[in-house]
Parts: sequence; structure tokens; C-alpha cells
Amino acid sequence: MDHPHGQAFGLAEPPPTAMAQLDRDGGDCPLCVPPAAGLVVARTGGWTAWVPQAPLYPYALRLAPVRHLPDLGACGPADRRSLASLLVSVAGRVERFFGGPAPYFLWAHQRPVDGVDWPSAHLYLEINVVWRAPGVPRYVAAGELGSGIFFTPQEPEVTARRLREAE
Repeated sequence: MDHPHGQAFGLAEPPPTAMAQLDRDGGDCPLCVPPAAGLVVARTGGWTAWVPQAPLYPYALRLAPVRHLPDLGACGPADRRSLASLLVSVAGRVERFFGGPAPYFLWAHQRPVDGVDWPSAHLYLEINVVWRAPGVPRYVAAGELGSGIFFTPQEPEVTARRLREAE
């Protein structure tokens, strides 16, 4: 990234990705199922950080509370401290692995603030490092954009192991 910056969006309705997660009609919450042990990078308090099974970027992390919390507002002081500690831990691991600051995207998914209950909403944060190796960007290819099927050059278990070892 030539110029790191952040953006905050307030949308009139949940976007398609969020709606797919919110429209489970009372089905099992995938974030309430513990991730496979080989994908876990760190745990702090009631939070877990892991590499998703099929990430868009090779160095991607998902951070979620173990218990089903719908949004940041539902987090108590201990939850917020644990999340902050976990964010510091995984950001440090990313920097140590890449040998210094690495550009990344961070976003939070949580219950919309439209007055609807959204019982299947489960708060989580996602971090996607834009590099696939130190200083080497991960480009999204035309075939990926055209098909909607994305590929990463390494197994998520390898990413998780590398980030665990960067403690």
C-alpha cells in the first residue's frame, strides 16, 4: 500500500457477505464451533485467533469471542481487554514473521444496528495481510475475479504454524 489509511462505512442495509452470515434461520453458528487445533494461532481470555480454512489472503486471521456475542457493545470490560490483548499478540506475530510492519486490512463483522435482533450475529474481526511473502504483494488474478473462486498459495495450517512460531 502506498498510503495506509482506514475507512469506515455506514450502510443502509447489511451487504451480501454479512446477510449470508445473518440469514442462517437459527442454524448452527459456525463461529461457535471451535476451529481445528492446527489453525489456531493464539488464545487470550475468551477469544481465539485462527487462520480461516479458505482465506482470501495467505496470511489471514479471524478473531472471535468463544461465547456468542453479537457486537462490540455486548462485550464487557474483560472481553474488550482480552480482544485488545489478542490484537496486540497477533499483530506482533505478523510483524515478527514479515520482519517489520506489514500492511493489512482489518474489519469487524457484528450485528447491524437496525433494531432487528439478528440472533445468529456473532462478532468477529478479520485481518488480511496484503503480502504473500515479505515485501511481495498478493495479487488477485483475473481468473479469481472472473470466477469468484479465490486461491491461496499455501495451506492455512502452514500459515497458522508460521504465525504461532513468530511468538
